[in-house]
Amino acid sequence: MRAEAEEIIISEPSRQWHCFELMGVLLERLDREYVGLDKYVLNIAVRQSKVVKWLHKMTWVAKDQESKDQARIESSGRDWL
Repeated sequence: MRAEAEEIIISEPSRQWHCFELMGVLLERLDREYVGLDKYVLNIAVRQSKVVKWLHKMTWVAKDQESKDQARIESSGRDWL
């Protein structure tokens, strides 16, 4: 699960991914294979990654030179609830 999530995140290095959004893509890719997966479980799994960077509040970005000092983009609404 973590490897798939990493692949999704690094496929767009400048994009920030919230776990809710990442979970949707992940489940679509894996034909909804992970029963019981939620954004909290996914966030915990991705925290073990060496190739992505945590921007707080369940938001991830590829770990590279471009995103080294990148801050999390604030949402204008309650998109992730």
